[in-house]
Amino acid sequence: MKHQTLLVALIAPAAVACTDLGANPSSSPRPHPTNTAPLPDSGTRPPDGGMSMKDAQTIVDRWAPPPDTFAPPPVTDANSEPPPDPGCGLNTGFAGDEECILPPPPDLGFQVHVGPSNYENPEADYVLQPGVEKTTPFRAVAGNDADSYFYYRQYRMRPTAHHVILSTPNGTGVDTGRRIGTANTSQDFPAGGVIAPEDEGVGMSIAAHSPITVDFHSINTTSKPQLREVWVNFWYRDASKVTQPAISWFETGSVTFSVPPRASQRLGPYTCSIQGEGRLLWLYGHRHANNVRFNVARVRGLQRDVIYDAFKWEEPLLLEYNSKVTNRAPDPDPAKKVEGGWSGILDLRTGDKIEWFCDVVNNNDTALRFTNQTYLGEMCIVDAEAVGSDCR
Repeated sequence: MKHQTLLVALIAPAAVACTDLGANPSSSPRPHPTNTAPLPDSGTRPPDGGMSMKDAQTIVDRWAPPPDTFAPPPVTDANSEPPPDPGCGLNTGFAGDEECILPPPPDLGFQVHVGPSNYENPEADYVLQPGVEKTTPFRAVAGNDADSYFYYRQYRMRPTAHHVILSTPNGTGVDTGRRIGTANTSQDFPAGGVIAPEDEGVGMSIAAHSPITVDFHSINTTSKPQLREVWVNFWYRDASKVTQPAISWFETGSVTFSVPPRASQRLGPYTCSIQGEGRLLWLYGHRHANNVRFNVARVRGLQRDVIYDAFKWEEPLLLEYNSKVTNRAPDPDPAKKVEGGWSGILDLRTGDKIEWFCDVVNNNDTALRFTNQTYLGEMCIVDAEAVGSDCR
């Protein structure tokens, strides 16, 4: 997603609802009763002092496609490659209709959807006015009737999306639970649903009907109102074949930095230490509009191997590390801005370190701090998943 300079404003959330695509997805779907319940105000706020969760509500989106030509072709094995994305045929007049994706067949997965229940009269939570930026913690419920495993995920979001983070509770009643999915753009992981041979036993668990927090950051850089909407498909894995639980990483580096106005500064290097023998599945660097370089390396003794080097904040690079993927090697000359990283299986050992830094150029008249504001704040966060290894 590409952004233009804008004046940022924050608006508190109102309501959350489900979408019923109806029998004719080429037209605006009819409104239907929503399965929602108000949540109490937790009193907690993000670091930028933005909206609370007072008016966020629970959504349950378990719509299954009708048994007609719009349903995807059947898949006989949950570990098979899913069928091509058929789209939904939306024609709402808002940007991003082509991003809509149908849910998996109910026996093969479920969809988490955040968006309006009626495109002709969308709820205020899902309409983003020109120049407005919001970060909202929506609530969802997983559509699995039994404890399950998943690995393949499909993310689709309208152009207003900056990031979506899905997590399940950590048992203490707060939102910072275990991450089960994250994306900055519409993409599949693994790409095309192709699972490498060494990853056949990889899976991530999710309890039946698990509550899910959907942290949704959106920004409208256009001159017209736009919709906030995201679809995420989770495809099941055969539990009997899952032998390697996937471990999510979320390494923030520092949350107390301050980059002076009109200054350049390197954030980091930050490090975390590997615990356990394993390998990295994927990684991307989460940053904002003032970032000009995000560099990550695996450090083993005196050897520093660059595994991720990216320069385009508006089109964030995500790299997979397996026997099926060849990533372009990073150029040793950052002036050429060639993005890339490690190719093939990326092994990890106890004692290794992951080291990363962000180069930031502050073009604003105010200091940059750790906030969710795309243009007036910054972050230098490593998001990743691994098997056998955690990074602390």
